[in-house]
Amino acid sequence: AWLAADGSKRWGEKFFLLYTPFWLTLCLGVVVPFKLYESFTELEYLVLGLVSTVPAFVIPLLFVGKVIWHALPTLSSDQVRKICSM
Repeated sequence: AWLAADGSKRWGEKFFLLYTPFWLTLCLGVVVPFKLYESFTELEYLVLGLVSTVPAFVIPLLFVGKVIWHALPTLSSDQVRKICSM
């Protein structure tokens, strides 16, 4: 009852529940306590930001959802609207 009934949404919720501790531990459990940020260059800030955020966008796009991305061009606009409204 706590997670979504829809399988795709439930997977997304579980993913973010498991992924959040990773980036929080990286940032607040390693970088901040050891004051690593004091010696970071712009590139190191960029890498930290990318390591923290890119998986949150890429993993759900690649592994979840009812939309079959390669089939999108063959779907009618009504079918796409129906899928996107789920």
